[in-house]
Amino acid sequence: MDSEELSEQQVDTVIDAVKSRYELRIVALLTGIGAQLKSQGWKVADEPYELTDSGYSWWITTYRPGREEVEDNCVDLRLEIAESRLYDGDMQTGINFGLEAVEWGGRPLGGITPYNFTDEVWVDARDAAAVEKRFRIVDQVDVEHLIHLMS
Repeated sequence: MDSEELSEQQVDTVIDAVKSRYELRIVALLTGIGAQLKSQGWKVADEPYELTDSGYSWWITTYRPGREEVEDNCVDLRLEIAESRLYDGDMQTGINFGLEAVEWGGRPLGGITPYNFTDEVWVDARDAAAVEKRFRIVDQVDVEHLIHLMS
């Protein structure tokens, strides 16, 4: 992709376009994971909700089965459009997708961020084919394995 420097507003526009293209699929993925959790006795608090105050991310809150619905029994699932400019600044329009399960108190239980900690962690948000290929990795997560890690 073109290596010219973009303004913050231009970068925001590029990332907003990715959000617009993937938001429904992200919500559908989290909703599907929530349905699978419910079928195994988990309580799912709400439909996925968006938190975009510090980037682009969607969440669902879940509670392990057979236990009281209290905070320390809570596991949050988050799917984020991670931006290079917020993490390491290596690529102005670099993005990745990350799905993570985090226990109350901040303990990570599992998840996937393709190519994390490698030179290939970021794809250019202006490259629709690369973004789609990256999203498919997260979209094909082994939900049963994720649930096992959350239990």
